Amino acid sequence: MNRTVRVAAAQCEIRDDVAANRATLVDMVRRAAEQGAQLVVLPEFGNHYSIYESEEHAWEVATDTTDPDDPFVRALSAAAGDHGIWVVANSTVRRDGEGDRPGQRRITVTQLLFSPEAGLVGEGDKQVLMGAERTFLSGGDTPGCVMDTPLGRIGLYCCMDGVISEPARSLAVRGAEILCNSLNSFALDEASLHVPARAAENGVWVVACCKVGPLIPDDRRQEIASAVGLPESTFTAAGESQIVSPTGAVVAKAPRDGAAVVLAEIDLDEARGAHRPDGTSLLGLRRPELYLPVAQDVRPLPPTGAEPFGAAVISEGCGEPDRLAERVRQLGSGGARLIVLPELAASDRGTLEGDPESAARAGTHLLGVLRTALAGTDSLVVTSVVEEHADGGYSHVGLAVSAEGVALHQPALHVPERHRSWQTDLGERIKVVTTGFGRLALLVGDDLLVPEAARLAVLGGAEVVASPFSVATSYDLALIAPQRCAENRMCLAVASRHGHFGGSAFFEPPRNPVWSRADRPEPFDQTINDPERRIAGPGDPYLTTTLHPGRTVEKLVSTDTDLVWGRRPELRTDLVSPVS
Repeated sequence: MNRTVRVAAAQCEIRDDVAANRATLVDMVRRAAEQGAQLVVLPEFGNHYSIYESEEHAWEVATDTTDPDDPFVRALSAAAGDHGIWVVANSTVRRDGEGDRPGQRRITVTQLLFSPEAGLVGEGDKQVLMGAERTFLSGGDTPGCVMDTPLGRIGLYCCMDGVISEPARSLAVRGAEILCNSLNSFALDEASLHVPARAAENGVWVVACCKVGPLIPDDRRQEIASAVGLPESTFTAAGESQIVSPTGAVVAKAPRDGAAVVLAEIDLDEARGAHRPDGTSLLGLRRPELYLPVAQDVRPLPPTGAEPFGAAVISEGCGEPDRLAERVRQLGSGGARLIVLPELAASDRGTLEGDPESAARAGTHLLGVLRTALAGTDSLVVTSVVEEHADGGYSHVGLAVSAEGVALHQPALHVPERHRSWQTDLGERIKVVTTGFGRLALLVGDDLLVPEAARLAVLGGAEVVASPFSVATSYDLALIAPQRCAENRMCLAVASRHGHFGGSAFFEPPRNPVWSRADRPEPFDQTINDPERRIAGPGDPYLTTTLHPGRTVEKLVSTDTDLVWGRRPELRTDLVSPVS
């Protein structure tokens, strides 16, 4: 069976004339169809700017999806039918009941799926609203929409819902093969990080469409820009609509400016077969029974107030205990309080070359020489080892070790294919311990690839996360690791042997955590949640930096928009439900 589909993202400008906006969207549908697209995604807030004069104004310009004669529904249904194309459009939508604010009418921001045969067939409400959107609009109260179509299983989400992991993850675990993301954003890190990361971490196709042109009315640009201390040019949509493969590779991308249609022919079997080089299934790794806190109203712990500290990640010397010990001694004496080694550093590879019993003995020996190397320091060194159990089973265990002994013992939660032959025992939770440089958690091996695991760490209060890891793909350091840091606002130290796709790296939250605050410490760089990165070069045996746990305190990305505590846990039941 042929599973290829020609998809498009059609970026365009939307202003405050709702009739003209409808005509623009219809024309973009036509342009996509004439180029052979079977599915086209249009930008967020396709009916009007996301800025309104009043609640009455917001209600007036919103769409009524219960009325087949609503002008927006009628126009997009006709466009889909006339051109024989599936259409994902976005509009504010009038809803029954009270809004998120007492006494307010309910208006949602909604992805709308139009069939060429049946018109409007699917709706998916935005779950996490961004900043000023909360003034007159309300968040959705369902986990999102996945629709079976002749093209494949289509999942709908939009903009801020892609800056955190859960909405797109929920669609992927429910079987979506094509995720359709509409955006209304000026943020350059949407196209460079957040959009492609959702494809890579879930092994699915993503078609993302952002607006171009002004995002706010001309007569309010000066007022709003002055309020947040930014130039008026800031409020220009970022464009760069794109189509992203299940490996995170961008296969088609529009320019930052100007209306454009980008197209690609995609193979949906690539989504179903998304695996790591060792054969590990990205979604098959999951253990949903462990992720219950993700769907619970967990309360934040107070910050530790930890000061900036020196840290190091090591890429060379694995399998050579004395060489590693000397490097640890050098770094610890030089002020590195956290030193992270790659996965299974007792071996010169990230997999077992012999039997697990021998690997366990090698790990025990390595830990002994590392403890000796730390004498006279207050440093912790992190790596992972094979641990043998009395019943003959084996665990892959991350350890944080000081000169005095083991400070943190963290069995890996997940089993990649390369360890399946021996890794019989698994961890059941992410542990967090308080250290002199903040609260520390470990993501062992491929636990780093699972967004729920990092979420468990930050929900447990982790400020610093160390990951003994094996970089294996182009997206590990380019997308997965920085996204784990960004969506959780945590300091992340990743240690890996050098390979074709890189080695060790550090990631930490940005200096400007809340773009909408005028008191930012440095000039605005047109990003909303882009972490700072320090990547070891191909010939670097190690990398050092100063990490700032204090930056992890601020979880807001915009006014009243919290990356962690605003994640809408009540909508995350799909992430903690048994795999069917």
